[in-house]
Amino acid sequence: MRNVSLDTLYEDHLLTMMRRADSALAAAKFDALVVHAGAAPIQFLDDQSYPYKVNPHFKAWVPITDNPSAC
Repeated sequence: MRNVSLDTLYEDHLLTMMRRADSALAAAKFDALVVHAGAAPIQFLDDQSYPYKVNPHFKAWVPITDNPSAC
């Protein structure tokens, strides 16, 4: 296995994601894409949140797993 830096792998990953998104946006005739990170749901009749889990579609673009409501 060749020695490749995480920076290079992430750059390749983002290029693939952008190519796929650009193709889908063009096919749907949209100009932009917004992916929400997700938010921790509130328990019914309580002021406590369930544990936060990042939206997997957001995590595919950005490796941030602990920032609810990020866009």
